[in-house]
Amino acid sequence: MDLLEPAGLALVIVAGVILIVIIFFFSYFNTLMLIAAFTYPNAKIKAIGSPFIKRSRLRKLVDSGTREEFVEALRSEGYAISSAETDMKGVENAVNRELFDTLKETLFALPKGAKPFFDAYMWRYDAEAIKRVIRAKKTHKKMNPDEISIYSLDRKVIEDMVEAETVEDAKACLQGTKFQKAAEEKDDFSFESAVERVVFEKINESASAVDGDVANKIRRFVGALTDIVNIKTVLRAKEMGLSGEIAMKSLFSEGREIAEWRLKNMAEAADISAAIAELSGTAYGEALKGLSTAEDAEKALDAALLRLSGEIAMENSLDIGPSIFFFVSKEIEARNIRAVNLAIEYGMSWEDIEDLLVMEVDA
Repeated sequence: MDLLEPAGLALVIVAGVILIVIIFFFSYFNTLMLIAAFTYPNAKIKAIGSPFIKRSRLRKLVDSGTREEFVEALRSEGYAISSAETDMKGVENAVNRELFDTLKETLFALPKGAKPFFDAYMWRYDAEAIKRVIRAKKTHKKMNPDEISIYSLDRKVIEDMVEAETVEDAKACLQGTKFQKAAEEKDDFSFESAVERVVFEKINESASAVDGDVANKIRRFVGALTDIVNIKTVLRAKEMGLSGEIAMKSLFSEGREIAEWRLKNMAEAADISAAIAELSGTAYGEALKGLSTAEDAEKALDAALLRLSGEIAMENSLDIGPSIFFFVSKEIEARNIRAVNLAIEYGMSWEDIEDLLVMEVDA
């Protein structure tokens, strides 16, 4: 058949269209598969939500007035609080438990290619558990190991730490764990920083273990998270009057925007205000402008992390973005609820605790 004849020309056109469709399909195949893999976890995340990062919802929660109404408001948003957990300590334990369980369930629902990062992120619960036990040991405060959330650490390690007679004995229980080297640090600041460093090394490694389709998005978040933790570490060191050398020893690898030289200048600054001034010209410098205490700076940095994770969620709404935002926002929501729990207990008003909250302005 002559291809220049109408029938032959039509055949060429049809073949060309089919070829274009095939090329188009395969070029977007990975994207379609990525979206499909996140469809269920994203639907689950949307159903759960993080209502108590919204200013209007938090204010309404504070204004609930009575503890009974406060607890019912939490229950209506999925927080499983039993009738034996309605006092201040019970609510705190229930909220902590619910947060931990929710994040674990969400991680389980995520596609395999994204799990290494979220698995590493959950190691932070092990680090926090260790720090809590050591702090309690120093103040002779009794702890119930069943109320301590751990992710990958053997529960017997925490039980043995709680039962240990001294701080040194408690640290010795970390032998044979991933936190073994951190236990060698003598002063509190260096010890806690070393414990956190174990986690951040794991988080940084995880960015190379995830699928290529989500790796750059995770690296963006991890870079910002590292910046924020490094800044917090320097400011805490300044507030404690520690030397620049100790502060620098306690830092992690460079993050996304803040280079080591800038952190060194912060560590050697005269005070917190001067340290913050060293961030001039960066996104963090703008977020911290006018602040002079480590506590205020930490709250502003948490708000910056919430905004960034929200941006990543909007830009990558069909794949990993909502998961990153969910993990950040649920942790901030739990902290907000704990602050409101305190306010309810002592009859505090919205004006009394507003500055303690990290929130989105929705209305």
